Amino acid sequence: MCSRSAASWACATWSRAACASPATVRIVAQLIETENGTHIWADRFDGDLRDIFTLQDAITERIVAAVEFNVQAAEIKRTRAKPTDSLTAYDFYLRALPAYFGQTVADYKGAALVLGHALEQDPEYSEALGLLIDTVAVRTMLGWHESWSGGVDEACRLAERAVAGAQDNSTCLASAAFTFGVLSRRFDEAFDLANRAVLLHPNSVLVRYRTAAVYTVCGEPDKAIVQCEAAVRMNPLASRKAATATFSTLSSALYFTGRFEDCLDAGRRALALAPQDNVSRKYVAMALGQLGRTRDARIEIAELVKRQTDASIALFKQQGFRHKWMHELHLEGLRKAGLREE
Repeated sequence: MCSRSAASWACATWSRAACASPATVRIVAQLIETENGTHIWADRFDGDLRDIFTLQDAITERIVAAVEFNVQAAEIKRTRAKPTDSLTAYDFYLRALPAYFGQTVADYKGAALVLGHALEQDPEYSEALGLLIDTVAVRTMLGWHESWSGGVDEACRLAERAVAGAQDNSTCLASAAFTFGVLSRRFDEAFDLANRAVLLHPNSVLVRYRTAAVYTVCGEPDKAIVQCEAAVRMNPLASRKAATATFSTLSSALYFTGRFEDCLDAGRRALALAPQDNVSRKYVAMALGQLGRTRDARIEIAELVKRQTDASIALFKQQGFRHKWMHELHLEGLRKAGLREE
């Protein structure tokens, strides 16, 4: 099976090996850069031939997700060798990816700047627009934007632009859904966009974890958990940022199902990857508060306030949820964790 990247051909080769049972099959897949023979990706899949369609779907999910991420990484490496004065919109997009996949304030600012340059070159470049929306929205959620209201307004303007002109791009739809649902309480619109994004690109890890966040705030945490589990299953070796976002979102979804121990576990997995992830730390503190582990909750709250100096119940009240019970459970957790009111 062959796939073509923007710059060159790469191929995946398949082989079948004998296994212990006649009904068991092992499939080995490889992705090779044909210009220089560089090995980009490989994996193996074991399954039962008696359920061949389920096996086929599982393999397709894994390969599509892996190829998407690994070809991007190969293209980033390639484009870094190009002279700055000959960059096109696509070059700007690729140059933004290392910062986009970073998880610091500087990374988010840098990614937004370069993605903006890409859109100056081509205002209709939907993939660059989708990542820019995501960058601004997440920067706001993490408390790294100059102001909450300013970040929400900026992300919404970009999201509305995407919905108007990029309705066939799953990154744009998922990022717009995240912005409308998580930041601006436009729940019905966000839910519809999230559903469309999954239909367009069910094998995108980004689509899965961003739509999961939308389902959570829209009062469908069980549905969100399914999306997070799919993201992990499709690409267990995902980038650090993708894994952080997946476990952070999973933590919030588990919180609203009342599974506080599981919420704590998922949140800590996110923090192990990115200690600066303020959203995960908030849910870890809330879960500890709900579990009656007051001392541990206070420690997490102190660390949260240290990293996000304006963190308070008044600030987090600006984040909305579709249902009153969700809003109340959110505030209850914050208060039990010991977060200041103002």
